Amino acid sequence: MTQTKPRKPRRKRPTFLGLELAPYPPGRRSSSRSPRPTREVSEQDKRSRGIALLMVLFMLVLGTSITLDLQHDSRIQLQLAANSRNALQAEYLARSGMQFTHLLLAFNSQFLRMKTQFKKFLKMAPPEVQMLMNRLQLWKIIPINCNMLKQLFGGAFGRAKRKPPEGDQGKLYAFGDFKGGCSATLEDESAKINLNRFANYQDAIKLRAMLANLFAPRRYDPLFERTQANGDAINRQEQIAAFEDWVDSNQQVAGEGGSSEDGKYKYSERGYRTKNSYFDSLDEIRLVYGVDDLFYQTFAQYFTVYGPTFRVNINSAAKESMSALIMTYAKLKPQERTIFFTPQYAKFLDAMMSYRSYLGFNSRDEFVNWVKQPVLLDPNMFPGAGGGAGQGAQNQTFANELPKFQLDTTKMGSTIITNADTFRINTSGQVGTIERRITAVIHVQPRGKRDVYFWRLH
Repeated sequence: MTQTKPRKPRRKRPTFLGLELAPYPPGRRSSSRSPRPTREVSEQDKRSRGIALLMVLFMLVLGTSITLDLQHDSRIQLQLAANSRNALQAEYLARSGMQFTHLLLAFNSQFLRMKTQFKKFLKMAPPEVQMLMNRLQLWKIIPINCNMLKQLFGGAFGRAKRKPPEGDQGKLYAFGDFKGGCSATLEDESAKINLNRFANYQDAIKLRAMLANLFAPRRYDPLFERTQANGDAINRQEQIAAFEDWVDSNQQVAGEGGSSEDGKYKYSERGYRTKNSYFDSLDEIRLVYGVDDLFYQTFAQYFTVYGPTFRVNINSAAKESMSALIMTYAKLKPQERTIFFTPQYAKFLDAMMSYRSYLGFNSRDEFVNWVKQPVLLDPNMFPGAGGGAGQGAQNQTFANELPKFQLDTTKMGSTIITNADTFRINTSGQVGTIERRITAVIHVQPRGKRDVYFWRLH
């Protein structure tokens, strides 16, 4: 008979409200049981987990980059659209400035005709009134500016009434109710020497003499005695001939006749020939033989290529151009022309420019008479006038010491004018950071009609 092993008494389980509770929380194994054996993680599993992490990070970076790129492109497209809108508005503001300039030139023509009609009455006016009327030119004193125009016309035309709405139709805006601004400046092109007049035989004769006297001062000797960067050495007469050869219709060098004018341009750095036609713009003179940067910077300010005839406005021309004009038409013997290179002649030019700045020259005869007998202004009436001479009797003594010249009015012909008739107009329109510029050259005929010689939108 086998003896049974006595059972171990059962551990009493905890109770709550008469209910027997589980010995352990659900899902938790008894500490008395042996732990479940864990599987060792291999090196391949570790590498797989690292690659997955890298892929997740890569996708996050890629998604962020795509989002930022799309946002950047959207902002750029929006800015481009805004810039295109502002550029269009700026262009038409520049065009508006050009139209206001046309209006100003029309008023200026009417004003000049009015001065001619009342010329006799102006001579009886006091010297102050004569000075004002002689020097008064509307295109010089009236600025073209959108801010000024807004203030000027805003009160008269600014009370625009709104139209009754018809569907989605627009409304009327008050004058000046726009973004941005415009401005315009005018420059007298008729005060410069027109190089295109080499195409005319009679004007070419005058133009040769004018350029020779413009280049004559001794301070320009280093410019014409040097060797240029390309190895060329060109004197004054050769430079004048180069300008003439570019414009005239023949193939012979001016003043020589035998040689071809294209021979100067068949170098490796000049793969072109003479044009034998008009200059289209002032920058085109850079193509002429002998014209380099130094020559252009020195003389380009005295040249133009616009205008129907060879005429110089003596009320706006530079002092160098005025000197060349006097030297061209002065009746002097060759041995007497050394006066043009003396200090006395420099004082003569200063006195002439001072007189012009106050009273101006109302006609060609008035200019010829002043050159023949210089007149200095009374410094008591015109402070700073008289070329710095002095007061009273000293002023008259200084005037008597100035050289006097008799001009050949027959040869001069209609070379001299006293009112501007050809203008370079620079207008600009600005909206935000965008600017558009327009450059135009306009010739005003005696009856007021305006011819456009050049027009460019920058």
